[in-house]
Amino acid sequence: MCACHAHVPLSSPKGEYCTKVKAGAPPQGFAHGSDAEYIYHGSTNNMMFVNICQFDTPENAQSALAAWKGTEKDKQRALKKPVGDESVLVVNPGLSEDSVHAFSRSGTVNVRVKIDGAGGDTTGAQDMLTATLKRLQQVQDGKRATVTTTEVAAEADKK
Repeated sequence: MCACHAHVPLSSPKGEYCTKVKAGAPPQGFAHGSDAEYIYHGSTNNMMFVNICQFDTPENAQSALAAWKGTEKDKQRALKKPVGDESVLVVNPGLSEDSVHAFSRSGTVNVRVKIDGAGGDTTGAQDMLTATLKRLQQVQDGKRATVTTTEVAAEADKK
């Protein structure tokens, strides 16, 4: 059980969380988005961030996703099961030693999940990325967003 604290700070027209480094301007074609952060085990060393950004075209979304994931090809890993049109994991980007970033693009929407304190385990990032994208797809289809990470994890464990 997670002793979690959630903070959902933004639904910002600025889109600063949709850039690689929080820049003063949104990436080209940014339409809207939102982000959330979660602190677990009562520590800022154990945090998860979820960013969702929608763009005006798939090309602008793809360009923003490329900037998000960076250029450290040696740290990029394929997901066990791809999510959306394109997806990738980046393990310990930059100088980090204990973080996992998961990225996905589906059409004009990008999703980023960053987990600090992951201990190199990518399953949590993959499950959250998959559940987030599936929930967005449910809403786009006019349905209630009901998919949970628990369901995604159980489904992944069966395979």
